[in-house]
Amino acid sequence: CAIMVFPIGKLIYLALKQMSRPISNRLKTSAKESGLMKDTLLLPLGQRLHKLDIFARMRVMGVGGPVETRPLKDEAAIALAAEIIGEAFVFSVGAGIIALEYWRQQRKETAKEETQDSQLKALQNRVELLSGKLRNTDQQINELKNRLKNAEKELINKNKQVQ
Repeated sequence: CAIMVFPIGKLIYLALKQMSRPISNRLKTSAKESGLMKDTLLLPLGQRLHKLDIFARMRVMGVGGPVETRPLKDEAAIALAAEIIGEAFVFSVGAGIIALEYWRQQRKETAKEETQDSQLKALQNRVELLSGKLRNTDQQINELKNRLKNAEKELINKNKQVQ
């Protein structure tokens, strides 16, 4: 009767991934509500992201060179930065889950390889043991053949003497 192993690790990974979105939303809300976080992190980050976005778009369109951009309204910059932080959190959770699964698979594969290596060594030892026994058996057979030849010769010599 085979017992199916319940994949508790994968269930935990799935739960973590599912929980990351609400946690991300809560993180965004908290960041937007915190005056210190808005002024020191979100607003400057949002403005930098906006400038980077405009610069990237201009490069893609082939309009190179420095471009002066109008800053976003404070609320839009804060919303942009909060959204990026939330998405970065979700991405980090996903990447962490992938890294954990990769590590788990590597560990499983290493254990499998170690088991195979030990089985191979045991088989090699068994082959060496059997090879030694085979050599001993061959020696005994050769010795018995020699004795038989000697006994044959003695019997022939005795028959000659008797005649």
